[in-house]
Amino acid sequence: MKGKTMEQTQILPPVQTTKRGERAHVHAFSSSLTKKNESHFSCTYVNEKTGKAYVVTFLGRTQKKKTTVEHQHAKITCVCPFAPPFDTKKHMAASGASDGSIQIWSLETGALIKRHEKVLAGPVRDVCWSFDGAKVLLAGEGREQFAKCVDAETGTAVKDLSGATKACTTVCGSRKGKPHRVITGSEDFRVRFYTGGPPFQLEQRERAKRRTHTHEKYINEVRMSRDDKYVLSAAGDGIGVWDVETLEMVGDEGRVAAKDGSTYGVAWLDDDEDEENNTIYRFVSSGADKMVKLWKVKDVVRERQVGVDVEIVEILKKTDEEGEEEDDVRLVVKPKTEQHVAKHVTLEDAYSCCGAETTVDDMQIGVCASAETVVSCGFFGKKTALGGV
Repeated sequence: MKGKTMEQTQILPPVQTTKRGERAHVHAFSSSLTKKNESHFSCTYVNEKTGKAYVVTFLGRTQKKKTTVEHQHAKITCVCPFAPPFDTKKHMAASGASDGSIQIWSLETGALIKRHEKVLAGPVRDVCWSFDGAKVLLAGEGREQFAKCVDAETGTAVKDLSGATKACTTVCGSRKGKPHRVITGSEDFRVRFYTGGPPFQLEQRERAKRRTHTHEKYINEVRMSRDDKYVLSAAGDGIGVWDVETLEMVGDEGRVAAKDGSTYGVAWLDDDEDEENNTIYRFVSSGADKMVKLWKVKDVVRERQVGVDVEIVEILKKTDEEGEEEDDVRLVVKPKTEQHVAKHVTLEDAYSCCGAETTVDDMQIGVCASAETVVSCGFFGKKTALGGV
């Protein structure tokens, strides 16, 4: 962290209903610079009891609360913003509901733009925008289809994302551009990758290279890095970091990157590059341990065995039972190794959200982040804003 540690900057009052065992849908986005060269940081969340979505905006480094925008959507379950930093006219949000409907609305005013009915046969549990804002990705429950890609303007299905055997809990897509990829997580413990769309095709790992690296519990959230190189997966057994090109988990022998217990939320920090122009990959997580943790994907030099070397130590002469001489060769087998650069996930910092008395209300079930600010949502709905990242 180089001298920095996460610290609380403010507390937002609980205005969100939550459910035990389910994550809170919180997303963050940064607006363009103001006249005073200050950036706006905003986060979105929902209140299922009141049927509303909220957009809270903070001003600059002071993180002073500026505005709150509300949008009404009956039976709302989730929300996701689309906010290109240099095109405020396209600042929109998509929200999903338990009746299978989605609504497109303005982040600036909360006004309804489009409404599409019965997009899914069951409740919508997560929504996400395509990189160009033309399509909306959905995950949820249904009869046979648990995830879809629909046209944002018309609401018609562009392609069903097949393959899941149980309800999909989360979805994310490419942020950089083509090739357009979609990633889903479901209750069958699988993270699935789709590419080429639309129409999308389910990507398969080469059978010879497959390893046991799926999660062992429900997938709560998946999130794509800004350059589309890595995908985060938060699950009941910890955090997975996936290489999009190889479809393999980053870490030792393809195991879950961080065995961190029940993890409900993950979010990438919008980092740029370090002093050597290398891309920085940092992310935050929130979980049942009542902690918000900061992680970093690093290059680590390691050794691996690539074969063996056989050396002759000595050759001795000996006589067999018939009196004939024969050679007795003594060999030494040594492992042959080489150095290689591997990705490794390390814990950089952690912040405890526990109060004076630790209760279940302190569980952190959702998190979002920008380059400098993290907002974590507790089980009771209280949101903690953290700086110093």
